[in-house]
Parts: sequence; C-alpha cells; structure tokens
Amino acid sequence: MKILALDIGGTNTKIALANKNGNFEKGYPVVEKTKPPIENFLSEIFEKYLNNAEKIGISIASNVNSKGVVVNSTNLEIPKNFPLKEFVERKTGKECRVINDGNASAIAVSNIDEFKQFKNIVSVTLGTGIGGGIILNGKVLTSKTGLDSEIGHITIVPNGKRCNCGNYGCVEAYCGERGIVERFNEKSEKEIENTLELKKLLEKNDRIARDIVIETGNYLGLALAIITNILGIEAFALGGGVCGLGGLLIETIKSYLRKNCFGSKIGIFPDVKVIKEYQYLSLKGAAELFNE
Repeated sequence: MKILALDIGGTNTKIALANKNGNFEKGYPVVEKTKPPIENFLSEIFEKYLNNAEKIGISIASNVNSKGVVVNSTNLEIPKNFPLKEFVERKTGKECRVINDGNASAIAVSNIDEFKQFKNIVSVTLGTGIGGGIILNGKVLTSKTGLDSEIGHITIVPNGKRCNCGNYGCVEAYCGERGIVERFNEKSEKEIENTLELKKLLEKNDRIARDIVIETGNYLGLALAIITNILGIEAFALGGGVCGLGGLLIETIKSYLRKNCFGSKIGIFPDVKVIKEYQYLSLKGAAELFNE
C-alpha cells in the first residue's frame, strides 16, 4: 500500500510517499512552504505529489477531533471546524485519516523498537512551544472535541506568566524556548536570543544559565509527574531543540519525575528517553495511521 503522508505545520509542510510502516520512498521527504488558504494549498500538493498513492494520512499542527475535523488552530490560518478529512476525500477520491501532529509523533514513537515493550507512552516536543501525544493501552488518545493531549498547557505555576493560549502559568510559558530565554534575560545582565546561546553559557559554567536549566528541568519533571500520576505512563519520549541543552536538563527532569510520581514510593517510575531523529516522527506517524 502506497500512502501520501503530510505533516502540515505553521511554516512548512513535510511530504512523503511511504508504506504503512512509515518507511519513505527514495527522494522523500520533501518540504513545501505552508500557504493559506488551506484548500488551495492542498489542491496544489495533491496535483504535485499524489501520483499513484492509494491513501492519504495527514498530521497537522491543530486540534483535530475523532471525525477529522480541525476544531481549532493557533498557528495555521484554517477556519474553525474545518472538515479536513471530508474535504480531502471529496477532492481526491482517496481514503484520508487526519490526526494532530503530537499524536502522530506518539504513534511513530510507539513503533520504535525500544518503545514496543510499553503500552502507555507520551511523546513530548520541546521547542518554541511544547506539544505532545499520548498512547494509552497501545492506542493513540483522541477525543470527540479534539482538545486533548495539550501537554504544554498544564498549569505548573498558579497565576504565573501569561501563555500564548491566554491562560496563566502553563508549562509552555516557562519551558518553551521563548519562556526559557525570557527567564534567563530577567535574571542576568547578559542577554540571549535562543537556547543555543544558553547552552554555550552553560558550557562556560555560567551560574545563572545553570540555575535556569535546572529550574526548567524541575518544571518539566513536575508536568510529567502530573501526567504519570493520572495515566500510569510507562515511558516518555522527548524531542525538539530544547533537548539540546543536554544532560543537565534531561537528568533534572528524570530526577524530579522519580521523586514526585506516585509509583516511585515502590520503585516504579517511567523511562525518559531522548529521540534524536525527531523531526520526521509526525510524518511517519501520518503514514502509520494505516498500519492496522
């Protein structure tokens, strides 16, 4: 079975012809700049790449309900309640499945050899924002509303910093790249623009850089502990640019999680692993929607 897989992001869209196991054909993935309106953009994509694909799998940076309707999109110019699955099937005559990009990455993670032993998995993207997807009892978590798996919007500081979502104290407001940079700049006479610069200061044993990375790890560990205590998570897969802060961040996350998840009292706590090839996971997950 040949599948056209799309991973539609706010800036770029990744495209591949793939099989149901998420293996890309030679010459793929390719990248196109995402352009509104979505109907015209997808029509161009299908004309250029559909070829002899039998099915279409779409990962998109939006809230998607179980019927393939985009109910809300913060980073894409898409009307609310846009029936994406219906539009694609009507346009192409091909079966289409649509999922949030975080959940697509979780599907792909669950099929990586080192994660196949786990039934309850969370993938977490640590970048400009914080996203994720959840696998429970071997199946991706979706909902009628599409407003699920919003890991970046767990409240970790009541009445804290304002988040882009409009709420206050979200983990994204503190641990997304922008939030990390803001917190460093508030405390230091030096000024940085990104976490790459923070990493360089960390390597020079800058005290404030070290304090910020440890604080970030504790915040993230708190968020992961909350998820674990509710859902019984067995493993977390971390990816994205913020992971580049390195061992201090990752070990702090692990330490805080182990101290604060309920199961640690009896020696049970989740694995935390960093996935290096994270950039194409959502695209692979879009193809793997048909791996039944």
